[in-house]
Amino acid sequence: MRPKVQKYQRGVPPQPYASRMMTGNRQFLSQDFLAQHSPQRALKEAVNLVHRYQQGESLRFYVRKRLRLVVPMALLVLVTSLACMAGVVGYFTGAALLGLVLAPFVLLGSLFVQTFVLFSWLETRALARAFGGRKSPALGFPPVPWLLAAIFVLLPILLLVDVAPKAAFALLAVHVLAPIMFARLDR
Repeated sequence: MRPKVQKYQRGVPPQPYASRMMTGNRQFLSQDFLAQHSPQRALKEAVNLVHRYQQGESLRFYVRKRLRLVVPMALLVLVTSLACMAGVVGYFTGAALLGLVLAPFVLLGSLFVQTFVLFSWLETRALARAFGGRKSPALGFPPVPWLLAAIFVLLPILLLVDVAPKAAFALLAVHVLAPIMFARLDR
């Protein structure tokens, strides 16, 4: 039995098998990426995190014991969300209505994303502490809803850089230093 040979069509070069496979894989990967980073999944993970906080003793104990460190981190989340909102409103000054319509969504979205990442990071630290300070392969960087983070945090911060660059870079510097200071004081 001979393999089926595709005929050459004028103006259309034959597509090799590997190219067809890559196109199919690319579509699968993009669908998988969207499913993995969908807002519904992020919301479900946030609900699971709240349940773990309520029912799990190690995370709750860790947060309560370090409340003097967690409160400034939570205030940083609030300030950053307000800065994201201000960046959107400031960028759309020519179309003030658009900025005002987007502002509450950006505020709530950035609060959600940053709070989720903060408490996921705290959970990772609590689990590492529960394992005796050693790194577990399951632990690592906390889960980040990248699609939501790009829409509600990264894009508004970039808009803030355009509107008020000094404030944006100062905020980014504080965000770099905050986890370092938290880790130093959490010994």
